[in-house]
Amino acid sequence: NHDGISSFWLASQPNLNSVNKTKHSIREQKIPCFSLDTFCSTRKYPNFIKMDIEGHEVSVFEGGYEYFKNNRGETHFLLEVHAKEYNKQNDFAKVLKKYEEIGFKIKKIMATPVSNPAPFKRLGYKPDFEMLSDGWTRSIYTNVENDHAIEISTNLHNDVYGGKAVRAILLSREG
Repeated sequence: NHDGISSFWLASQPNLNSVNKTKHSIREQKIPCFSLDTFCSTRKYPNFIKMDIEGHEVSVFEGGYEYFKNNRGETHFLLEVHAKEYNKQNDFAKVLKKYEEIGFKIKKIMATPVSNPAPFKRLGYKPDFEMLSDGWTRSIYTNVENDHAIEISTNLHNDVYGGKAVRAILLSREG
C-alpha cells in the first residue's frame, strides 16, 4: 500500500517467505516496493491478478483501490484468503466492501477440505461442484450473495476444523 523500501524475510522454502519475520525466517532482505496504484499506472490495465500473500492482501488491495476506482475494465483477482490474519487493523471485509462499491463481486469460492462446510450449509448454499485439489475434495460455490461470501471468507468459524471455511476466492469486475 506504499512506495518505498520494505523488509522481506527469506525462508529455507520460498513459499514461506514473508514481509513479516516468522519462525521460518532465516534472512532479511531490503527490497523496493510499489503500491498497486503505482505498479499499474505504467502498465496495460490488468485483467488477472493472482496472489497468495498470507494476509497481506489487505494492504495490496488498499494500495490499488484508487487505481481500480479511476480505471474501469474487466479484472479478476484469484487469491487465497487468510482469515486468521484479519483483524480491525487488517480488515479484509472492509476492503472487499469498498471494492464492491466500484463493481467487484466474489464470483467463486473454493472451500477448505470439507465437503459443504457448515457456514455454507447454515446459509442454505450447496456446492456447484466438487473437485480434488492437493489431496482433498474441495467444494466450489458460485452465486453466493456477496455479503455472505465476504462474511464466510474473512472470518473464522467455530464449527469448521481450524476455523477456516474458505481457501480461495475469485473477485471479479466485468468490463
